[in-house]
Amino acid sequence: MSQSRSRSRILNVRNRLLSGESSCETILKETLSRLKACNSLNAVLKIREEEAFSYARSIDKKIAQKQDLNPMDGLFFGVKENLVQHSVETCASSAILKGFHSLYDATCVQGMVKGGAFPVATLNMDEFAMGSSNENSVHGPVENPVYPGKVPGGSSGGSCSVVGSGALDLSLGSDTGGSIRQPGAYCDVVGFKPSYGMVSRYGLMAFASSLDQVGPITRTVEDAALAMRFLSGKDARDATSLDWNESGFDSLGGCELQGKSLAVPDFVFLDGLEEAVKTRFELSCEKLKEAGIRIETVKVKNIEYSLQTYYLIACAEASSNLARYDTIRYGKSLCEAEDLIHHYTQNREKGLGKEVKRRILLGTYILSEGYYDAYYLKAQKVRNLIKQSLEEVLSSFDGILLPTSPVLPFDVGSRLNDPMKMYLSDLFTVPANLAGIPAISLPLGSGVGLQLMSSFGSDSELLSLAWAVESVLGEQE
Repeated sequence: MSQSRSRSRILNVRNRLLSGESSCETILKETLSRLKACNSLNAVLKIREEEAFSYARSIDKKIAQKQDLNPMDGLFFGVKENLVQHSVETCASSAILKGFHSLYDATCVQGMVKGGAFPVATLNMDEFAMGSSNENSVHGPVENPVYPGKVPGGSSGGSCSVVGSGALDLSLGSDTGGSIRQPGAYCDVVGFKPSYGMVSRYGLMAFASSLDQVGPITRTVEDAALAMRFLSGKDARDATSLDWNESGFDSLGGCELQGKSLAVPDFVFLDGLEEAVKTRFELSCEKLKEAGIRIETVKVKNIEYSLQTYYLIACAEASSNLARYDTIRYGKSLCEAEDLIHHYTQNREKGLGKEVKRRILLGTYILSEGYYDAYYLKAQKVRNLIKQSLEEVLSSFDGILLPTSPVLPFDVGSRLNDPMKMYLSDLFTVPANLAGIPAISLPLGSGVGLQLMSSFGSDSELLSLAWAVESVLGEQE
């Protein structure tokens, strides 16, 4: 990668190996020590320790024989539990899939391994990626590594927690309505949601197929870009994946902020934005203006309907996607039943959590006869209007700027009985998923994130812009 000043923690690992400062086995021991030290967070579900030592020894042998290293040799990364791995239990944090072992690796995991990295840990999440606090998990809730007593966000809470704690430099998450960016903000890390199709979804357990996207969680923008080199690209096993040239993620240093323009949707300042979030957001805007960026508050038509539109579409697609989990084709039977219908209903009642059942019921109702046109079809029409409005704004601006979440990390357990209040924490993230455009959350500290969005397919340009913004605002330690 070419840039004026490297902030990469991933490249630092490689430099330690090349300089002889450390062996890969030593780096692994350090990583395992950090992972075990954060046991109290309940973020790590499984550590592939034996395989990791075999991998580390192979890297050390490679160095001893003076062979060229791959860009990510020596990197140990984490994997959200809805991304399948060969022979590793992957149950999407749901009781209904306990004991399920995949016969293959997800394409995104394969890409990272091809780059030289090793998937050392499987990470906790909200069940089937449905949640904004990582409290909906058969494995129990995840704790925030930076702010004790607060939630880490969701659904990629485990993935963000291990990076926020410093245990890992990179983890993979999935983002359906903000599930990489919102916990990224709450754990003071970088969370990147690529354009829809930029990363193959093959091997990702589907929640809402038209919204789901895999992306990296890191401490720096540079590391997110480095990961995207190995995550992006066409995959014949995913018809929605894009034939994109991943070499665009090689350089970040060419972005000059002077003369750039960013739009702030006016709905950001409506009721619900916490004062502490507003203050940090406005201070960041002032710093960016001083760096030469023009920031303008604009009206984005129909964006205020994003949350309602998102939940109609997401629940409908969840109802369809999760119908396959019946403990016959996947998972083990959880209880005896007198016939097939009772087997199906009783096992799903016992195997699925409260939030997942709530969304399946909503989705089934939305898709039912007499309501399909009134709800699902209308939501798809509004989705197109929101997409058009965002495209219109982005035709005149280099990006859209807004807080990642309107609220600070909240107390564990404080919103479990108020789903509407819980859903509002995703208010600012769902528009990017509805439009399929790339978005990134940069940490501002105190659990506040600064979110940048750009046009569809402009992922490398967005990362370059975010890298320059990170330079101005400074990294959060």
